[in-house]
Amino acid sequence: MCAKKTSQFEIICADALKWLAKQKDHSLDNIVTGIPDLDEVNKPHQAYLNFFEKATKLIFQKAKPTSYVIFMVTDRKYQKTWIDKSFLIQTVANQQEIPLRWHKIILLRPVGSTHIQRPTYQHYLCFSKNSGPGEATPDLLLCGKKSYPNASCPGPTAHAMSFLKLYSKTDVVIDPFVGRGTVLIEAQKKGFSGIGVDLSSSQCKITRQELNITSKSKKRSASKTKSRKTKSRKSRKRKSRKRK
Repeated sequence: MCAKKTSQFEIICADALKWLAKQKDHSLDNIVTGIPDLDEVNKPHQAYLNFFEKATKLIFQKAKPTSYVIFMVTDRKYQKTWIDKSFLIQTVANQQEIPLRWHKIILLRPVGSTHIQRPTYQHYLCFSKNSGPGEATPDLLLCGKKSYPNASCPGPTAHAMSFLKLYSKTDVVIDPFVGRGTVLIEAQKKGFSGIGVDLSSSQCKITRQELNITSKSKKRSASKTKSRKTKSRKSRKRKSRKRK
């Protein structure tokens, strides 16, 4: 009887673009993410578009040909113009000749709702160089209750993990903009291992807590403490023998 494989997770507190740039081309397993919105990165309009394009290029460039790359992104209204993130992502995908395998819509609010800055739906896009689209699933999904305002939608994220469980050739999920860990929490439920990257140390801390994992620095500290205690016990034993 084979032993059940234990899921392993690593949360890296770093700049996602710099981390992605350091990875070998075509080396990363499944990537499921949402590229941060304009107000999250605090950049002027054109600088944000450049950031978004660079992030998308790196994600596609680093993913394995057999891996799936899944985006959940919301368009943005900016000074009477529309930032169509689906178009931006598909433009980069076409440049790198990576096919769109399916495109679904996530309802963020009830039908008939409006919002000043954002549309009330989200794009849910799946790409892969060599892997197929799988069997048909619903094209319209409900978001579900988010754990915080900028979190990924839990319902579609769970849908993504179910899809990967059926069709992915690997058991690893990567979110280079992990935030508070919605993607990896759902990945953990399905038995995946994962890597999350985020610039915010507070976000990384929350994600580690949600996944019940310890940072490397804490592990090293715990190891040093254990080592000191062991040495102290051995020293007391030697002193006790000498007295006898």
